[in-house]
Amino acid sequence: MRRIMGHKWFWGVLKVSVDLLMFNLSFKAAHTLSSIIYRGQVLPQDSYNSILVFANFTILMIFIFTGLYQSKRSVFDSEDFLKLMESVFLAYLIITAATFLTKSVEYSRLIITNTFAVGLLSISLGRALLNYVLVVVREMGWDRQRAVILGNGSDGESILRRLRERPELGYDFVGFIGFKSDLKDDLRGLRAQTVFIMSSDVDQEELIELMTECEEMDFKIVPDLVKLISEPLSFEEFRDIPLITVKGRGYRPLYSKYVKRAFDVVVSSMMIILLSPVFVLSAAAIKATSRGPVYFRQVRVGEGERLFTLYKFRTMREDAEDSKPGLKDLNEVSGLFKIKEDPRVTGVGYILRRACIDELPQLYNIVVGDMSLVGPRPHIPEEMDLFKGWRRNRFKVKPGLTGLWQVSGRHEIDVDKAVLLDIYYIKHMSPMLDLKILVKTIPSIMLSKGRW
Repeated sequence: MRRIMGHKWFWGVLKVSVDLLMFNLSFKAAHTLSSIIYRGQVLPQDSYNSILVFANFTILMIFIFTGLYQSKRSVFDSEDFLKLMESVFLAYLIITAATFLTKSVEYSRLIITNTFAVGLLSISLGRALLNYVLVVVREMGWDRQRAVILGNGSDGESILRRLRERPELGYDFVGFIGFKSDLKDDLRGLRAQTVFIMSSDVDQEELIELMTECEEMDFKIVPDLVKLISEPLSFEEFRDIPLITVKGRGYRPLYSKYVKRAFDVVVSSMMIILLSPVFVLSAAAIKATSRGPVYFRQVRVGEGERLFTLYKFRTMREDAEDSKPGLKDLNEVSGLFKIKEDPRVTGVGYILRRACIDELPQLYNIVVGDMSLVGPRPHIPEEMDLFKGWRRNRFKVKPGLTGLWQVSGRHEIDVDKAVLLDIYYIKHMSPMLDLKILVKTIPSIMLSKGRW
């Protein structure tokens, strides 16, 4: 069994089986519900066999071509959910068109619509459960990969840190190795299955020979130049020369000024109304457990480097700002002031921070136009020395309640990488990107990766 679970095809077959099972159960649920509501007016389930078979085939093909069955070590995440949502919607359009072209049977459009709506949720649930099983299996020592890092230094340490932060990936780190002539013997001696290549001193000819002779291993290469790029990369071929293309896009002021602004006002206003009980309970808890005001006000740098007052629930002692100079030796983030176990945080404040409730008053900042739901996080004026030259481009748009930095590692990445992510967002700002960031914010909050 251990050997079977170690094969990629096993999990691929399991994914296909779970997806189709969940979809067919969704049809069963949608048909049963309609039969109860519209007694005697719904065709029996057998009448849907043909369209159901076609729907299963369509979903399977779309999932394959959109990469939902690609073999990867990472588990089902928000990116996969968005891809799943797009794929299910495309399948729904195809099946709906097929029912219009099929005049011989009057299929219920309501049953088909409900099938796909429930199907999206059930397939997501199925994949989440499958992921849970996969994590448990890897914790038991099955489906694990022995990983070696080729190279030393900070880059190799960053990969090792990420491997240890993501135990669900199932990598067992077995050592750092420098590039040398007998490398393949060392790799085989360590029984390496995945090799992360971080070294900039790798000889190209020897690397090609290594990958050719060690075909049983997976090689993951991170070139020095690519590590500095936050743009999406596409791989093209110019005659016989493979090229990595970095595609640029300009800033979209019309989207930012009108569409994005309207979305911010509507959604933020609704959230303030819906979350008003949370506001009241949080304010009461802060007031009852510590001295000082309910809200914390701080000057931040916004769009065009304009200053504005940012609002948060107070999570620290009243004298937190006065005691800040004495805590500089505890700072754990280069360039910024962040302490993992900050002694100034109150008990209630810790809970509010853990759930990101302390950020909710910024919905007011969004409504009045100082901020946006999605964008670069606002910094304090004292940190402006960090943003010189190209880094100042991050202030071309309004700061956000959440952003690409927060869902890509939060405080676990350095300042320059965070700025690159902010600039990437500005250059590629779109409704779909905003939606992806908002969706990815939810698991980031729940898991609280790097939240301090």
